[in-house]
Amino acid sequence: EDNSRLPLFRGLGVRIIQPTSNARSLYGDGCLEPANAGLSNLGREAVARMNELGVAVDTSHSGQRTTAEAIEVSSKPILITHSGCRALFDNPRNKDDAALKALAERGGVVGIYLMPYLSAGPGPITVDDLLHHIDHAVAVKIQSRYRAAGESRELIRRPPMVHTAKRNRVILPIIIHAGVERLEILWITHHKQAAKWMRDKIGGPEVGTLLG
Repeated sequence: EDNSRLPLFRGLGVRIIQPTSNARSLYGDGCLEPANAGLSNLGREAVARMNELGVAVDTSHSGQRTTAEAIEVSSKPILITHSGCRALFDNPRNKDDAALKALAERGGVVGIYLMPYLSAGPGPITVDDLLHHIDHAVAVKIQSRYRAAGESRELIRRPPMVHTAKRNRVILPIIIHAGVERLEILWITHHKQAAKWMRDKIGGPEVGTLLG
């Protein structure tokens, strides 16, 4: 019930921590908690300590108020590593425009996931569903390495996502054809880009100094 072990986890190599799952934790309310109570005092202390240690805060599963308060109180940009746009599909796991705008204003990054929560269907989600959420994220000024080539594109209901390790071979050519530049796609396909963002934005002491 305290944050004394955070340096241990950071010393072992942990660089991202989620304060909540979908349910309530000691740190705050998850996205499925109807009370939407936000960060607890312990959660606020955890965010501050994570900022000091160079551990990124990830509110992908957190409730609306927890997400908003984490963005507000964090001295460093936070992450929403896997979510969608609630304006396109009203699901608790997706983030509303207010959260996305606040995230962008503080230099944070959002990742659009390949989950059923991108669309009401019918049928499995498709690449078009993914592109719709990317477009919307850009439209509300998300700080994303994606940039659409134009304000509109021909919409074709493409086949469902291929949920295998080879899915990028199917998805990436379609995204490139839709107008996302190849170099910008490297942001999510190249681990060095993510590592650079962590070094530049989150920082923190070297691992050896934490383990003693």
